[in-house]
Amino acid sequence: MDINIAFDTIIYILIFVFPGLLFRKSVFIKEHSKQFHQGNLLERSLFMIFLSLIMIFITVLFVFALKKVFEIKLIDSFSINNLYLIVDTIVNDNIPKTTDKDFTQKIEIFRKVFFDLATIMSLVYIISIVLGYLVYLSLNSNWFNKLGIVRVNNYWESIIKGSYKFAKDNGTKYIRTDADILFNDGEKKIIYSGEIQDYFLSSKEYQLETIILKNPKIKENGFYKEIPGHNFCIDKQNILNINLSYIYIKIDNSSKHKIIDSIFSVLYIILIAGSLIITYKEYDNIHFNYLFERIFFGITTFIVSSIILNILQQLFKRQLSLKVFINNLLVIFLFGLSFFWLFEYFSTLKVLFFQIIIALIIIKINPIKNDKNNLDLNEESTKNDD
Repeated sequence: MDINIAFDTIIYILIFVFPGLLFRKSVFIKEHSKQFHQGNLLERSLFMIFLSLIMIFITVLFVFALKKVFEIKLIDSFSINNLYLIVDTIVNDNIPKTTDKDFTQKIEIFRKVFFDLATIMSLVYIISIVLGYLVYLSLNSNWFNKLGIVRVNNYWESIIKGSYKFAKDNGTKYIRTDADILFNDGEKKIIYSGEIQDYFLSSKEYQLETIILKNPKIKENGFYKEIPGHNFCIDKQNILNINLSYIYIKIDNSSKHKIIDSIFSVLYIILIAGSLIITYKEYDNIHFNYLFERIFFGITTFIVSSIILNILQQLFKRQLSLKVFINNLLVIFLFGLSFFWLFEYFSTLKVLFFQIIIALIIIKINPIKNDKNNLDLNEESTKNDD
């Protein structure tokens, strides 16, 4: 009984909670990632269930539209009864056995229903991630910011990144934020300076708790002295005030480049939709034995196509350097080799062998850069301690 309840709970979580979780995780990324845990657990759970229901509804509409408009049939038939059939079969160990009289018929029905369930749920997860990311892009668009329709509660992100009541030139691009922090250590006031690497908020009130500086310096006797180390943490409790400087670079903001970016933005959206369609479309000459092969085919197609689109976009904007082109080309070969495995032209070992070679070439032409100055300072500090 306990095992049945536990397994049922897992199934319900995967269906009615996990899609909403994926959606929220796709919305609260990068600069909004610190808001993912905002609100109490009950509110977040109920909201994720609500989002999951919406994602399931949108997926059903998507499957119906594919069938009616494009005549693409992703699943034969699926219902709540089929879901209970799968759960009951697995929990009670009723999977057809070879000793059964009508084993072939039973196992075929089980495979068909299980494949339909896996297909629809994988599609729900993909749509949840895609829609969540589209909402993230919308929240960061200039149109939403100007209208003020939706505003995030993490105002510290806007302050630190220079978007809080600060009018910047449209011909510039934000690079980083430098900070001068007046700190009180109990005996005297100290000024620390450096580039803001990251910051952390309190889990309940979402107030600033800690600031992390990169390449930190301390002001002594009117001069700045470098502080050894990679990241310098400053607690908010002893901070008196913070002076922020936003660093920008000039960019080409011509109307031609705007048109190119707009065209390729539409192409990326079409690519996302196309990747979903080709993942589940039935082909006459291509046969996938397992669901993960279909999903892998769709993801690989999206990655390769998006890299090609990026090359074309940079080429039209005349911003494509030879090194970037070679790197992108190698990455296309790296992922494109997977098609030879999917279509059984090469064995798995051959594909892995060539992919490892290409990966080593990419690493060779893009060596990892070390912060030599920080390493030298750390070595000096270690020697002094000794």
